[in-house]
Amino acid sequence: HSIAHCEEMERSRLLLLLSVVIAAEVTAVVAIPLSVQRFKEVGNGPSTQSNEFYVGFLPNQPSTQSLTLTITTTESVTFNVTVAFQSTVLANVTVPPYGSVSVSMPNELRPAIATDAAGNMREVNKGVRITAPANRKISVYGINAAYASVDTFVAAASPSYSFLNRYAYPYEYYIFSAVTDAATNDRPGFMAVAGQNNTEIIYIVPIAYLRKDQYAPKPYRGYSTTSASPQVVSPSRVSGYNYSMNLQQRQTYYFSGETNDLTGVSIKSSKPISVYSGHSCAFVEVATCDHVVEQVTPTVTWGKLFFSPPIYGRADGGSKDLYRVIAVVSSTTITVTMSGSKGYISNATYSMSKGAVQELQIPKNTFITVESNKPIYVMQYQKGRGSSSIGDPYIATIAPVEQYLSSYVVVPYELSNFIQFKSPSQLYLAIAVLDVFYDKNQIFVDNKTLEEANPSDVFTTNQWYPLHCFDGKTVSVCGHGAIVSMDVAEKSYYIKHSNPRAGLFVNVQGLNDQISFGHSAGYEVEALQEPAFSFGAPTYNFPEGNGASSVVSVKVVKQDDLQLLNTVAVNVTVSFPSPGQLPPNTNMAQLNVDFNYATTTLVFGPNDQEKLVNFTIIGNQIPQPNKQFYFNLASTVLLSPYPSATITILDDDGTPMVQARFNPTVYNVTSNAGNVNLMVQKNGVSGTPILVTVSTIDLTARAGQDYTSTTQTLTFQPSSDATTTLPVSVPILNSNNIAGESKTFLATLTSSNPGVTLVNAQATINIINNNAAIVQFASASYSVLENAGSVNICLNKSLQTQTDFSVMLYPAELIPQSAQAGKDFNGNIITATFPGTNSQLCVPIPINDNSIALEGIKTFQVTFSIPSVSWLRMGTLKDSNVVIIDNDVPTVALTSTTYTTQEGQPAQVCVTKDLLTASDISGVITANPIVASNAATPLVQFKNGSYPFTIAAGLNVTCVNITTYDDKIMTDPRVFSASIGQATSTGGAVTMGNPSTAQVTIVDNSVIPFSFVTNNVPVPKNANTTTVCLQKLGNSTQTISVTVYTTPLTALPGVDFTPVQQTLSFLPSDTIKCLSIPILDDGIAFTGDKIFKVGFNTSSTTLYPKGSIPESTVTIQDQSVVRVSFTAPIYVVRQSQGPATVCIVATPRAAVPVTVTVVAGEDPSPSARASTDFSAGSYVITIPANTPPQTPFCTNISIVDSQVAFQPNKTFTVTLQPPNSRVVVSPPSQVLIVDDHPIIVTAVTPNGTYPSVPQVCFKSDRNVSVSTVVKIVGDITTVASTTKTVSTYIVFSPNNAVACVNLTNYTEISTVILKPEEPPKSDPNFKPPPPGADVVKIIIPQSTPAPNAATVNDTVIGDPLYAVPLLLNISNPLDGPALCYEVHGAPNTIFNLVSDSCTSVNAYYSPAIIGSDPVAINVITKIGVVAIDSSGVCQWIKVDLDGCTAFVNGVQVNTSYQQADIGVRRIGDRVRVSVPNCGKPNLVSWVVCEQTMGVRMMRFVISRGLNLTPTSHGIIGQFWNIPISMVHYSGTLPQGYDSIDPLYIITVNPPRSPSRSFLGEQYGRTWDNTKKTCYYSGGAQGGRTGVATPDNSVIEGTYTDYITSDLFSTQFLYTQFKGCPSGSVA
Repeated sequence: HSIAHCEEMERSRLLLLLSVVIAAEVTAVVAIPLSVQRFKEVGNGPSTQSNEFYVGFLPNQPSTQSLTLTITTTESVTFNVTVAFQSTVLANVTVPPYGSVSVSMPNELRPAIATDAAGNMREVNKGVRITAPANRKISVYGINAAYASVDTFVAAASPSYSFLNRYAYPYEYYIFSAVTDAATNDRPGFMAVAGQNNTEIIYIVPIAYLRKDQYAPKPYRGYSTTSASPQVVSPSRVSGYNYSMNLQQRQTYYFSGETNDLTGVSIKSSKPISVYSGHSCAFVEVATCDHVVEQVTPTVTWGKLFFSPPIYGRADGGSKDLYRVIAVVSSTTITVTMSGSKGYISNATYSMSKGAVQELQIPKNTFITVESNKPIYVMQYQKGRGSSSIGDPYIATIAPVEQYLSSYVVVPYELSNFIQFKSPSQLYLAIAVLDVFYDKNQIFVDNKTLEEANPSDVFTTNQWYPLHCFDGKTVSVCGHGAIVSMDVAEKSYYIKHSNPRAGLFVNVQGLNDQISFGHSAGYEVEALQEPAFSFGAPTYNFPEGNGASSVVSVKVVKQDDLQLLNTVAVNVTVSFPSPGQLPPNTNMAQLNVDFNYATTTLVFGPNDQEKLVNFTIIGNQIPQPNKQFYFNLASTVLLSPYPSATITILDDDGTPMVQARFNPTVYNVTSNAGNVNLMVQKNGVSGTPILVTVSTIDLTARAGQDYTSTTQTLTFQPSSDATTTLPVSVPILNSNNIAGESKTFLATLTSSNPGVTLVNAQATINIINNNAAIVQFASASYSVLENAGSVNICLNKSLQTQTDFSVMLYPAELIPQSAQAGKDFNGNIITATFPGTNSQLCVPIPINDNSIALEGIKTFQVTFSIPSVSWLRMGTLKDSNVVIIDNDVPTVALTSTTYTTQEGQPAQVCVTKDLLTASDISGVITANPIVASNAATPLVQFKNGSYPFTIAAGLNVTCVNITTYDDKIMTDPRVFSASIGQATSTGGAVTMGNPSTAQVTIVDNSVIPFSFVTNNVPVPKNANTTTVCLQKLGNSTQTISVTVYTTPLTALPGVDFTPVQQTLSFLPSDTIKCLSIPILDDGIAFTGDKIFKVGFNTSSTTLYPKGSIPESTVTIQDQSVVRVSFTAPIYVVRQSQGPATVCIVATPRAAVPVTVTVVAGEDPSPSARASTDFSAGSYVITIPANTPPQTPFCTNISIVDSQVAFQPNKTFTVTLQPPNSRVVVSPPSQVLIVDDHPIIVTAVTPNGTYPSVPQVCFKSDRNVSVSTVVKIVGDITTVASTTKTVSTYIVFSPNNAVACVNLTNYTEISTVILKPEEPPKSDPNFKPPPPGADVVKIIIPQSTPAPNAATVNDTVIGDPLYAVPLLLNISNPLDGPALCYEVHGAPNTIFNLVSDSCTSVNAYYSPAIIGSDPVAINVITKIGVVAIDSSGVCQWIKVDLDGCTAFVNGVQVNTSYQQADIGVRRIGDRVRVSVPNCGKPNLVSWVVCEQTMGVRMMRFVISRGLNLTPTSHGIIGQFWNIPISMVHYSGTLPQGYDSIDPLYIITVNPPRSPSRSFLGEQYGRTWDNTKKTCYYSGGAQGGRTGVATPDNSVIEGTYTDYITSDLFSTQFLYTQFKGCPSGSVA
């Protein structure tokens, strides 16, 4: 076959003449583009098959998306691949040989519009890094699927090209997208993924792509310009916005356009990036959209020759396929040639400028070839489905021929996974190959050719079709293409060309209802173009100047528009042509005679595109020939396409009268020609003789050795002839014995005649050696041992040659195949250099040892090729056969020295070989008796004699069965021997190894039954273990092993019992053996009885059968009880709040509902009365099945209002009644009824004028139970019109609802206006407070306090005390006082201390005794914290008084714990806990474990962190950072205080409730008696052994409102905790 497209198209289209051996010695010469030479290196460069990738996903439709990566390999081994996102490893997967594995990606990889606070674009971390071992290669395919919107892509490696390091932004990428429907929000866009840190990217968005309101430099859709105003680039480019971004490794940047097509937008970067181009839902001509995406490669990888099969199976979307082509440089010409089932169709040519986009509309079912003189990128577009339901848009890269790979593993996706109720997808492979590599028997899909893959009759499916090229004149076949149908989706397909030098084009296509996908299977990303420097033109002509000198210039141009990072130096030097290189009427120019020039260094800066080289032409007025010299470029950079320029100085002085010249000026003569005649020509008429002397000069030819030196003067006589020619004969000496060596000497003309001008005065004589060197193999055959490693193949050369030359050796399989390439020998083409001075060249060809013996001999053939030059010829030995001799000798031996069998059963004796063999091995095993006390008797216990065997070629082991007999006698084991004789094979010698003899033991098989002792074993649920016994029913002389095992029935393993499998050994004397089985208590009551079975197995069911009880049943008896208790020893209810809520809890969890009755009745010494104060009776509470322990369930008991205020507290009893004896209840609890009714005081007679009234009376809305003081204020006006202020008190007595103010001390009363000033007080001993303050009642300490106990209010030192810091309105709040109050807790009760949206703190109170005081106080022994960390997950922290230990999520913290802004640090007897508190300032607290008054207790102190928000609550939390004010109190002292007690009025201003004022005294010490002062406010805040309602509202509500169910419960009346998100630690 031949390619007609043979024209040279720059460097990439040079031609190589390759000699191909076909069939029986038929040789054809094939013209192959230079790119084809690369195929000897296919897969070795960077490509889509690599060990590292950086991947990103473009947005799809807004429906639920599925992001998946599929990883494949063409490797023949298994290895691991890592998929990582940010700092997280998403998957470590194993890729099988030639197989695939898929990894689902998280939806957070979907790109979002990323902007900072100012609306400027920013980068995000959405890049995925996929890595394989350094010596392994994988391919990565991605699918982005939403409902009815899918596309796929292949990921390419992003290598760095060292020659680009000198440029600022050398990596350039172009975007492909499609049109957007303006009515939708679907957008074209691209994503850049950085593989290296500090990667700069820039791109220009043309103004035409933006809306009119986006001409201003404001951000749009999350992106902004890099300067204060839009940047307009040079006129050579479309004006637009210039954007830039800096990315770090694995960071991504996503750009989304508006409604326009972004195809043609250019992106540049300082380092290689992965660029994904496409559209969230694109419209391709037809108005149905789909997601499209493809990774595009940098322009240095673009090619010039492309094959593309059509998109097959498209039902609609128009009659034509769509392609788009982008050019990277100007003056680009592309030719598109179309081919079909009937051959060539037509071609068309297009001209393109830099960055231009050319659309191609190609008829359906048409193969195309695209040829270009400059690099281009070709993208195939699938159109919308139109009226059909099949297919939708996708885009797919068409890889250039120069970047083909030779093998691929692809996995087509099943699109019906993304559309419901649809049939399987239509799946195809589009394949193409260069014609020179087209052999349908060498191209395989899953190891089958297309013909073997059940070809279809449908057009283009599984059939090959020719592809055509056009060279401007002729159309010829240059490739072949096919469409291959794939039957199974989600399966690995292995596509390869058996020639490793041959590349294949493979694209994957998939179609289904409303969706489709397409992508390249892969390609190389080698750099095919390198930026270069060049002269502006290859030739320059300048006039001499007719006597005047002139300065002229030639141009040196940088061939690209990349910006240099640093300067580049280019040297311009001068050289001169040889005489044979000069054209007619042209002489070699002489420096400083014809022109002046000094070597120049041009320095190109970052913004320089071209430089001038100046030189001076020296003019004269002498008619003479033109003059010529060369300028040459030298630099460290690439110089192309014109590294040299020819400079011609044109003579403009007229023509001389007489000229003499050599004509011709070059003579080629063979070394045996004898002589050469040089022709001297005179032009012009002369009246006198013209004398011209010819002289010879040595160059590589030497006078006297290669020719005879000659000096001869010719005389041209006067003649009317204008042209006369005379010969000069120079003898040639035949002394050249080097093939191909040309030797040269010169002949020159001189003349003594004036007025004679010498033109072409120098001739070149080349003496050509016409003896060719014969090259052939030194031998027609070679032999080599298989384990030799290599074989030297030698070529002989008959003569020395003038230069070294390259020889290519082609190892190849013979037909029919014998030795196989890649298996027995290395089939790669070998290039070697044959030195010119050597007569022989030997080249090693690697030989592979496959470790298979008895293969005999295998043969392969080696051919060679040499350059096509006249001085080299191939001899008769053009090929040589290499015989590989297999020297692997197998060793045969028995597999063991001992074998065992049961009597009456065949004894299996096995033979093995240490190597696989190519042929069978045969031999005999002989069974013989031995001499011993336990010897087996021939023909009684075994059959002696010979037993033949054969080990098949593909196997390593075979066995023979030696016959044994059952003698029906219980005996000890009996023994005989088995030996192996000499084994043989038709394939060669066999070595006998060890062991060659083995001992065979026959074991007696008498029967001994086994049975369980009993068939049923009962055991209580809480028994921990049970015992099951097995008995041996017979005698034996051997130890017998029996395996006992458990089988679950209704009892569950690991829940109700621990499964057991145990071997019991019965010694000859043993009859019964027992084993213990652990019984587990699942902690759930009332589950009922559960059973499991116990069985056994013996080593032989024949020798040891199962007896009468083969299995035993274990019954786990449920005898559990449930304990039900009240949640508190006392329940407090305010009379005004209605019913009393009484709660119970149960433990453990019960499998069925538990119902108990709560009975409310009077105390033995009645306080509260039934019907009068509460509703007595029975209240039923049912706890549902499977309720967690300690879950409270409640009932309400009605409270009766007596309509009398200020009654003493009353109690009644609540008792639990169980339903049966298996429900155990706790002792009774009490309900405390607190009378909280205020009284409303009004005047009996309305305010007004009192003519002469001695008193004014007031009435209460209800009776009081104790004397109650009310302050009365007002004004009295006298008849003299003076006003006096009245401030006095009245007292309401029990059963007296009227009280009066005595006015007898006031005279001449005219008017009286009086009214109550404040709520009434219930203390008859109450003393008047100052105006404006709510006086807090202070409880006087007990008359007999505990020994050595300082007293303060109602508490002794040692009660838990909380110093709660408050924000004071003084100058330095850190040094100011703090409001303190006491929390007494209740025994074995949990209170919430802090509740915020992201933090909750609970404290557990336990009773403790101080000194000899018989009354217990309540101290904290546990602290529990629930906090949401900075990643949004709940964490549980516990601090326990026992050892002052700390735990995080149940794991003990020995020193410190720090993760996601949760910090726990243990320092001696204290623990520091820090939590993020929803991003507010961290909440930092200390838990101090200490001993006070002989009692171990805990102190909880907040040091910083809660915010001033209404959400902060809890006993402590409600006071955090709340403003307070304090003033000295100077009024009348309340009862219980004396003059030495300084009092203060403290006003608290909480954000969620009204301000509250308190009167209190200064207490000079905190808990540890140091540091800050502390102010007490509050009255009876609770007894020392229980919780009661305080007399004032220091806290919101009452203490019982803050009780929680467990240490980590966040639920109570005032909870602010927002709850743990899903995924939190349990």
